[in-house]
Amino acid sequence: MATIRAVTDRRARSLLTGIGLVILALIALIMYERSVEPIEVVGTLLFLPVFLGLMFWGFPGGVILGLAAAVGYAVLRYPAIDAIGAGRFIGLVLGRGAGYLAFGGVGGWAASQLRASMEKLDLYDQIDDATGMLNIRAILQAIDMEQSRSKRYRTMFSVSLVEMPGAAFESVKRRRRATVLKELGRNLSDGIRAADRAGHGIESDRHLLIIALPETGREGASVFSATLVRKLEEWMTNHGFRPVELASSSVTFPEEDLEQLKTRLRAIGS
Repeated sequence: MATIRAVTDRRARSLLTGIGLVILALIALIMYERSVEPIEVVGTLLFLPVFLGLMFWGFPGGVILGLAAAVGYAVLRYPAIDAIGAGRFIGLVLGRGAGYLAFGGVGGWAASQLRASMEKLDLYDQIDDATGMLNIRAILQAIDMEQSRSKRYRTMFSVSLVEMPGAAFESVKRRRRATVLKELGRNLSDGIRAADRAGHGIESDRHLLIIALPETGREGASVFSATLVRKLEEWMTNHGFRPVELASSSVTFPEEDLEQLKTRLRAIGS
């Protein structure tokens, strides 16, 4: 799960970075087409490394590369300053330098705040993006809560696990997979009791459906798992999935130990 989150964060950052670079490049191109002074076009392009710095290293990266861009622009203007004098260009150089520093500093601060907000949101997020069910962290919390409740009130509960091989999705068009997974999550959530909790995670090339079943014994969990597999197979057939064998299992506490299952889920969610 942490790997998936990291990949998602990298994709979001790459998307924002790509959009920013394209916009800056277009501005420089328009300036070039309008016959703006070449040094000013290059000066605009100097915003590109500043933008990369603030996006990947936040405030420090933005400020450092802003300073570097300011020095670079001054170097570009040095021949003219040496020939004509500093009076005509000092305001331009200082203005450009202030622009680079402001862009790098303010943009870097904003990028850092955005990254912190995304990390905070991810920390408290309980919803699996693919299915709309609980994610692994949330379903583990539900299992821990039911386990504590079971110990305190001497009751029992079960956890049902169904494994869907990734090969089943090969026959589903890629652009439909997101919609299909959402429908799967919605149907599964609608088909369980209000007290039950359903979660989804990905382990290697398998989709795991985990359902916490309060006040449910071993026999009830076995019946539930068998019924769930049958309904899933029917649903998959109706949606054109590749025929695969679904594996199911269940664990009932306190009769059986939950640690092996929890360790397996932690490995996915870590």
